Amino acid sequence: MAFGVKIENRQRPKFVTKAKALLKLSEVYSLKHLEIITFNSELSIVQNGKHIKATPIWKWLGTII
Repeated sequence: MAFGVKIENRQRPKFVTKAKALLKLSEVYSLKHLEIITFNSELSIVQNGKHIKATPIWKWLGTII
């Protein structure tokens, strides 16, 4: 499991940089669950055949408590 934390511009979220870093990690460590923790954005993207989930911090914290 790998996480990337991104505080984005509310007008235009940018996940590409974090997604690239997570993809590189997934190649080295054979990771299956890739997630970007954001301030308030939620979306799922598929890049290079890997599913990357972006989750708002408030929602993510609710899942670990």
